[in-house]
Amino acid sequence: MSRAKHFYCDAWSGSNSDGWRIEKEAVMLKMIWQAYMPVADEAPDALQLRQEHASQALELAALTRPGPFGVRTIKLGEYLGFFEDLA
Repeated sequence: MSRAKHFYCDAWSGSNSDGWRIEKEAVMLKMIWQAYMPVADEAPDALQLRQEHASQALELAALTRPGPFGVRTIKLGEYLGFFEDLA
């Protein structure tokens, strides 16, 4: 059994390669910080997310639907998170 492969890109023109199909086209926005880094940390309780947080991040993404997000998305950059003890 082969698993489906997905390819996400921020710009594409032309036709599909053989064996590939376009499942969804959408606008994707990039946010880029273009200023000096703040002197004080405004979110000292934020934790850098790692692979062990992937299932929780995936659960949040399923609720909020921010766009393409998979179990390995966390490896693509620096993600920060806040955790609350709900017990």
